[in-house]
This record gives sequence, C-alpha cells and structure tokens, in this order.
Amino acid sequence: MSAPASITSQEFTIRPAAAADLPRMRPFLAAMIARTYPELSAERIGQRLLSLESDYLRPEAVLLGAFASSGEVLGSLALRPWDGRIALLADRYRSRPTTEMERVYVAPDLRGRGLGTALVRAGEEFARARGFAIICLHTHHFLPGALSFWLKQGFVVVTETADSWQTVFMEKSLPRS
Repeated sequence: MSAPASITSQEFTIRPAAAADLPRMRPFLAAMIARTYPELSAERIGQRLLSLESDYLRPEAVLLGAFASSGEVLGSLALRPWDGRIALLADRYRSRPTTEMERVYVAPDLRGRGLGTALVRAGEEFARARGFAIICLHTHHFLPGALSFWLKQGFVVVTETADSWQTVFMEKSLPRS
C-alpha cells in the first residue's frame, strides 16, 4: 500500500475564520464531532458549537479553517487561552502563558496527506505571535492514529485517565522566536 500523496498549499488556504465563515464551519465541525464521538446526540453537538464566536473570534483566540478554492471547509483547528477548566490540570499552567488546542479535524478523505500538520504549524505560529509559551491539548486512546499524530508533532504526554474516555493530556513548549 503506497502512502497517500501529500496535498499542496495551492489546494487549500489556512486562515482564521471570520464570522462570515461560520455558516460553513459549523456543519463541518458538527459532522466531524459526530463522526469522532458517535455517542453524542445531535442536540449536544449543536450546543458545543453555539459559542464559536465568543470562544474563538477574539484577539487571543482563533478558529483556523483550511479552505479549498471552492470555499469548502477541509479542516479546522482552534486555540484559546487555557482557562483551567480541566480540574486535573487546573494548577499546571498558572505560571506560563498557555493556550489550549482543540477542534482539530481534517476531512476523512484528506487524512494522512499533510493538512493536519499544516494546521498545527499555523496554530503554533498564531500561539507564538500571541506570546503563549505552551500549547496543551487532550486526545483519546480510542481515536485511531491520534496519539501517534500528536507525538509526531512534538507534543508530550502529561497524564492520562483510566476511565472509559481514555483521555491523554499532552503539551508542547513553544520556543521563542
């Protein structure tokens, strides 16, 4: 089996989503969340997407979209300042400016072709430009390829849970430019 061809930046543009992009971003995110977490109801997924504007359309946060020339959403990545919402890590990031990476999705037919890595690099550039020293995130053991992807991106495991969610908390220090 040969590796999928990588995609080039001529095939997509990664940029911060604006309010006008959200009508295209919401269905993409809803589909990706439903695919990733099939146990979630459509109502709960919809609730998770109600706060996109307040969560990401502000100077210290971002919702990046990977857009085809047609305007189709191919991928996403979001960053927002760490707010201590996860009790297990509440005190870990008090002393260094930290941003949380979330909503990282790539259209299934494009996975393994470099788009996810391009989104992560764009997210890291945004975080560095905003003065963040650390990016934290969480993933799950049950998501195929997720842990190995994040390890390849330079993230390290901080801690894990042994519950049914099999959550893996990870972080990456950002070098100063």
